[in-house]
Amino acid sequence: MQGLYEQGKKKLIAINDAFSSLQQATDVGLLTKSTLALLFGHLGKYEEALKRSKEVLQLALEAVEKAKKGGKGDTASVTRQRGALGSIQYDRAEVLTYVGRYVEAEEMNTQALENIQRNLGSKHVSTLNCWSLKARHLAATSRLPEAEEQCQKTLKVMRKEIGKEHPSTLKTLGVLVYVYRLQARLTEALDTAKYLLEKCRTSDAFGEDHPETISSMWQLAEVYLARGDFKNALHYQDQAVKLADKVLGKVHPTVVSYRACLARVYCNRGNWAHTATLCVDILKDYGVIISEAFQDVVSTMQCLGVTERERLHGNLEVAEEIQTKAHEYIEKKLGKNHADTLSSKWDLALTKLKRNQDGALSELEHVTASRRRVLGEDHPDTLAARHHLSVAKFNMFRNLSELAEQAEVLRLCIHLLGEEHPSTNSARIDLSNGYHLVGMLTDAEQLLLKALKVQIKTL
Repeated sequence: MQGLYEQGKKKLIAINDAFSSLQQATDVGLLTKSTLALLFGHLGKYEEALKRSKEVLQLALEAVEKAKKGGKGDTASVTRQRGALGSIQYDRAEVLTYVGRYVEAEEMNTQALENIQRNLGSKHVSTLNCWSLKARHLAATSRLPEAEEQCQKTLKVMRKEIGKEHPSTLKTLGVLVYVYRLQARLTEALDTAKYLLEKCRTSDAFGEDHPETISSMWQLAEVYLARGDFKNALHYQDQAVKLADKVLGKVHPTVVSYRACLARVYCNRGNWAHTATLCVDILKDYGVIISEAFQDVVSTMQCLGVTERERLHGNLEVAEEIQTKAHEYIEKKLGKNHADTLSSKWDLALTKLKRNQDGALSELEHVTASRRRVLGEDHPDTLAARHHLSVAKFNMFRNLSELAEQAEVLRLCIHLLGEEHPSTNSARIDLSNGYHLVGMLTDAEQLLLKALKVQIKTL
């Protein structure tokens, strides 16, 4: 629990070697092997973790069958082996979750929950950990109402049975922060994320430099980012990256993920030089991290494609090629309707539009419709899609109805995100430009003046 993964690995390998010398598998020996596999996952060695967890799962299944056949009515032996099997299935589900194989992970976790709950009861911490992992799977696959319900149910029992500051309770609270952010419930997300970071920092189990504390710090940064508070977001992101570098190492998949997200922030802010530096820094270690953090490397490639598109004298053909490969992988990995898939498809469509390709506008319309359906009308990503689509249409056709759409999106941004949110001000500036082009000079001047005041205030 203290994040001392390398030291733990050495000790577990020694224990595992001792058990391996025995002629038959014992439940303790199997649990040691499973814990070692999970530890490789914590270290970011996902291929090794997958291999080891698969092997020990097969041994555990064989042990249960052997107990059934040779027990001669000894139900205690079968129950004990089933309990061990449940723990091993849970560890396997965690490893599968690390690598984004959520469907397999969810199925494995369901099997683990059945065995653990039968052996230990519905209120045991191991059972509750299965509940928490289920919430993670629901959130990761965009089933947000179910994920929130599962989080609240789990937290209610955890707080009563194991305490508010138990490590498992804090981890589940982190899932709830993630769910709130995806639902664009940013006030609740911010309050919960602040509380979580403080509790992780002062926790006896975690502390300042623990990976879970670093994760909670990153979550807080993500919430600030969603709220448009770049100053606080970058402050916590920078802290998290520095701590993660020190604790986990530069090529750990989690650190790669943090750097990829940080590159995306600079990309979205138009800081192309800093974006390119971060992306190249990640990709130069490509050979080391590709097998362990391929999804984050692909995200970095996607970001690099956007940078190439937006920078002065950028090569649009190269940008499209990079983004196409990134989108194909993300869609295969996460599915067509995942928020990250829609984001990569949107970026690719914008590049195609900039190259004046046929069908690019239709792709933007398709992504906008998908975001409205999947994320909801009030989600910031949906508002951003509606705004950029209407701007693209207006620039192509000069249709006044698109200015009306931009005005409606601006109204929603002000209501949902606030007057000073970057997305609100971006919508304000684009609408001002549109009004100027059609001769509505007074309206254009008022909007531009308001936008300048916001920019001066928030710089």
